[in-house]
Parts: sequence; C-alpha cells; structure tokens
Amino acid sequence: MSDKDGPSKKTKKSKSEKNAAKAKKAKQAELAALEKAGGADSPDGSDPAAEPSAAHSPEPAGRADESGGETGDGAEAATPVSDLLREIGTKLKSASDGRLAELGMNAQQGQMLGYIYRFREDGIIQTELAKHFNRTGASVSSMLQGLEKKGYVKRIVPEGNERQKKVYVTKKAKALIPEFDRMFVELEQRITAGLKPEEAEALHALLEQVKSRL
Repeated sequence: MSDKDGPSKKTKKSKSEKNAAKAKKAKQAELAALEKAGGADSPDGSDPAAEPSAAHSPEPAGRADESGGETGDGAEAATPVSDLLREIGTKLKSASDGRLAELGMNAQQGQMLGYIYRFREDGIIQTELAKHFNRTGASVSSMLQGLEKKGYVKRIVPEGNERQKKVYVTKKAKALIPEFDRMFVELEQRITAGLKPEEAEALHALLEQVKSRL
C-alpha cells in the first residue's frame, strides 16, 4: 500500500464518523422533542398513547357476583324475594281497591274498619290499632281522620279516662262489613289457590318468620 492512500482513507473515516455523530445527535434531538410533546415511543416500539398503564386504566362500572347480579357503583343488586313480595302486594291492592275506591277508601282503611268492627261493643284505642297494623300513631290517626270524615267511624272519650279516645264503627260502616269480609276472604283464596293445605300452612309460617325479623 502506498503512502498516498493513507491520508485519504483517514480523511474518509473522519468524515464518516462526523456524519454518524451528526445523525446520532439529530436522532436524540428528535426523541427529546417527542418526549417533550408526550409522544415518545416506548423501548419495545409500542405506542404508549395507545396502551395506557394500569394506573390510568378506567375502572369497570361493576362486576358480576356469584348470584348473577352486579356489585359496585351503578350496579343493580339482585333482590328477587322482595321484588316478588312487592309485586304480589301491588296485585292484591289492585284487586281490592276497585270497590273500595267507590266508597272513598283504600284496602288498608277497609282492613282497619273490619278490625275495629270486632270491638264494636267496647271500642278500641288508637295505640292498639297502631300495634296491630304495625304503624305509627301519626299514620293511624291520619287514617282514622279520613274514615271519620266519611262517616265510617266515631271516636268517643270514655268517662273517667279523657286521655284515651275509643274508636267505634258507625251504622254506615256496619252495613259494609259483610261485603268487606267476602272481599278479603276471596283474596285469601286467590293467594292459596293451587296450593296443598300443608303448602299453604308452610307459606303462612314462612311469611310470619320473615315478618318477625323485619
């Protein structure tokens, strides 16, 4: 190899190294600009913007539980028993409210009137009605006021005990009691229709157990 070739090769090598260094700096500058803009590529070549980290992943609205319902925010809980009882109560109310509405009453007032009739001789105090129907004193008082305005009950203060009024049915109400009894007996028969006697007894016992725990 001649001496003339030596300097030429060194010059070419020097220029190549400079070009590589410039290219490297340009690439670094490009990466720095991308990082500053928040769009730098990840080391494995994937796009970070398209693959959010677990820390920033949106949480699911709810997750299915073993009973088939959902839990979590916005989830609907599974309540099959209470839903069924509510549906049955709505149907029973609709079945009885037709005739009672003509008389200016609802099913609850009709049942209360029938219960007051049992004490037609001695009367019954309001607190006993509240206890029997599992209602507050204010609620019972409101129902009695409605029945009293329509002429179905009367409240009398007994002699020697002015603190407790006794409730009695009027003659107007007494004429309706047989119809009320027939109506509620028919409803009872519709509830237990298709059930064997032991099944009806078991249903009654289970409902009493549920009631006692509420």
